[in-house]
Amino acid sequence: MAELQSTEDHLRGEIRGHFERAVNYQKMMENAAGLAGDELERIGGLNQELEKVRFKARRNTRPSRRTSRDTPGSSLPSPRRP
Repeated sequence: MAELQSTEDHLRGEIRGHFERAVNYQKMMENAAGLAGDELERIGGLNQELEKVRFKARRNTRPSRRTSRDTPGSSLPSPRRP
């Protein structure tokens, strides 16, 4: 009978240990999910900034393209950058 009680106590200890680890892992995952959400928000903000930069670049290059097309001698190909 004592051996059965000892085995039961051992198994209960194993179960408790695994349960505590599972709870700890769940907390870690919740924390990681929050961190991932923060990073995704940062990415969204950076993408908005990038779009603003691209918009400004397009806006600034369009007038110069029109001007160069209207200029005599502009049919020459533009030099390529290395």
